Amino acid sequence: MTMSETRDVLAQNIRRLRKIKGMQVNQLAEASGLSRSFVGMVEHSKVNISIDKIEAIDKVLGVEVYVLFVTQQK
Repeated sequence: MTMSETRDVLAQNIRRLRKIKGMQVNQLAEASGLSRSFVGMVEHSKVNISIDKIEAIDKVLGVEVYVLFVTQQK
């Protein structure tokens, strides 16, 4: 998997899990201590994200880090 594909999988999983939890982007951003614009860019694969920020997001979403990198079956 390329870095671009990895970013896409991460973005899709964050967006999917956020929606499952019934959260808006701004709610996820506030709860994870990140800006709304940054979370939006992550969800659209526009930026690289550090592991620290990934961990902040996974805690809010209630999942382990690896879950954010698992490709979903269609």
